[in-house]
Amino acid sequence: MTNKFNDLILKDAINRVEECCAELITMVMTIPHLHIISTSNDKTIKEYISKLIILCLLPGILVSTVLFNYCDEITLLLYNTTIGTNIVKKYVWYFMPFYLISPFNTILLSTNQSRKAFFVSFIVHLVKLISLFILFILTNDALIISYLITYLLTFILIF
Repeated sequence: MTNKFNDLILKDAINRVEECCAELITMVMTIPHLHIISTSNDKTIKEYISKLIILCLLPGILVSTVLFNYCDEITLLLYNTTIGTNIVKKYVWYFMPFYLISPFNTILLSTNQSRKAFFVSFIVHLVKLISLFILFILTNDALIISYLITYLLTFILIF
């Protein structure tokens, strides 16, 4: 049980690093352009969303590639150990959808759909907690399965 718990903590730490990078990148890219979305027609909004998806996926691909290729060096630098690098390499690509959730939430808020954004956020976090609790008992890959479920649910609820 202790090894399973340590793996879960390591996966969560990796996720937190990627979340911080993703939040910083998407905030920098979306905040200056919120007025364009809120005062535009549907064609401009669709163009902005497509550009935003590309601009958010590129840094995500870059961060994931760096974490995948230099996993040993990064974990040695951050944690002074290389334990868990195989877990990082195994799960780093599954967090790519996270880079799209924040911009989509920003778009919902800027187009006066804050009620929908709150509802999506509430449901997704509730499902994440429940799935983590249930899946942790059933499998070793509880964190990744839970995040994939919540990513899928987020995209379904937004669109």
